[in-house]
Amino acid sequence: YPGITIRDVYYHKETAQDAAARVEQVMQANPDVTGWAMIGGWPLFTENALKWTPGSVQVVAVDALPAQLAYIRSGHVPVLLAQQCYEWGYRSVEHLVNKIVFKKDPPAVKDVSALIPVTKDNVDAFAKNWDKWLPNFVIERGTCHALIGENGAGKSTLGKILAGVHTADGGEIRLGGKVIAPGSPLAARELGIAMVHQELAFCPNLSVAENLCLGDLPRNRAGWVDRATLRERARAMLATIGSTIDPDATVGALSTGQEQLVQIAAAVGTGAQVIVMDEPTSSLSAGETRELFRLVRELKARGLTLVYVSHRMEELFALCETITVLRDGRHVATESIPSTTPARVVSQMIGHELVARTPVHLTREPGPVRLTVRGLA
Repeated sequence: YPGITIRDVYYHKETAQDAAARVEQVMQANPDVTGWAMIGGWPLFTENALKWTPGSVQVVAVDALPAQLAYIRSGHVPVLLAQQCYEWGYRSVEHLVNKIVFKKDPPAVKDVSALIPVTKDNVDAFAKNWDKWLPNFVIERGTCHALIGENGAGKSTLGKILAGVHTADGGEIRLGGKVIAPGSPLAARELGIAMVHQELAFCPNLSVAENLCLGDLPRNRAGWVDRATLRERARAMLATIGSTIDPDATVGALSTGQEQLVQIAAAVGTGAQVIVMDEPTSSLSAGETRELFRLVRELKARGLTLVYVSHRMEELFALCETITVLRDGRHVATESIPSTTPARVVSQMIGHELVARTPVHLTREPGPVRLTVRGLA
């Protein structure tokens, strides 16, 4: 980006101490820089940076948090984008740059390429629009709600927040009208939320029954695992989705589709009312995909709510009632499936209308055939 140098990028969920130490190291290694901007949720970064840098260096934080915006008052402030928000990726930097008015004559410094001026009005406008970009939608009971976006848009991250795998940085989740905070997968399960992960997480050397009841194995009076009760419980969980998989079968011997059914059985069998499915058909055959579609429709008919994360447009339009589009970690739109089209969804995903581009080819006639392959297997 013209006029901007990114000196460091790091994962914002590392510990506060590690993050603060990294910021200090980067600033000390770049004494020629006259201004820094920390894009992130911790005012700690800015407060410590003020202590570390010489008095001639101005430090500002660009974010929606009032504690950080307080560092920007008026006039032009030279800043360097030093940290980027993990969920947004590099597009966050691009968006900020688009909000900034460049000064024609920047002050004379050693590293002019690192300086950009920021006005308070621009930063305030950025903060006021923050809530409009965050995911904000409602999912009705007994429906399938699609989450779609390009790679890195935040689909899986949002699903994992709902399922307690990740912790939200802000906002609220309401289930049945009550505010909930699923701080762990176990807490989410107790609230009735489960997730079918894209990366199936099982112990391949254990049986289906042992995997289904892992962490809650039934035991007899002597403290040994009660195998009979274990099988009965597993069969009951598999029966909730109409599966006849042998509970004594080793998970490592199952197909990918069967493993996924076991994961869905674990969710439904433990009483989940909201199930997040992350790219459920990515590794399934055509037959397994049809079986999954049948199961999704059956679960909806039973009143369960599904959040369906996928790149495959035809699946979403066949299974879902509503769709939410994410782009760069931001909420772009939530619409009913009948009111939108695949082309409209694609344009919302990429930020502009999709236009077919045909590469320019040479007009000369093709030469003789050099290679022919038939029946290659």
